[in-house]
Amino acid sequence: MTEDNNMNKDEQIGFHKGSIATLAKEREELLKIVKFIVFPRDPYHLPTNVPNGFEVLRDKNLITMNISSTVIRERVKTGKSIKYLVPKGVEEYIIKNKLYK
Repeated sequence: MTEDNNMNKDEQIGFHKGSIATLAKEREELLKIVKFIVFPRDPYHLPTNVPNGFEVLRDKNLITMNISSTVIRERVKTGKSIKYLVPKGVEEYIIKNKLYK
């Protein structure tokens, strides 16, 4: 990002939020600096219309997994492995900090 918050053409910001609806408070401010990408997740259908500043990723070659943060938390809570479901660093952080126990 440049000092005036304009994106350089090669810069991208990643941001994940579980639901567009929960963004109401932050959305207007974030839309000034980022574009939101909406990913498909079975069994949910992609919306045909999304708010300005959002883009639906539609690619027949896209491989997605229906693994929500709720599933990750439940697996950790019940002592099941989350290996390969989250990046290794995330798994290590969760274990080290005893999250979701």
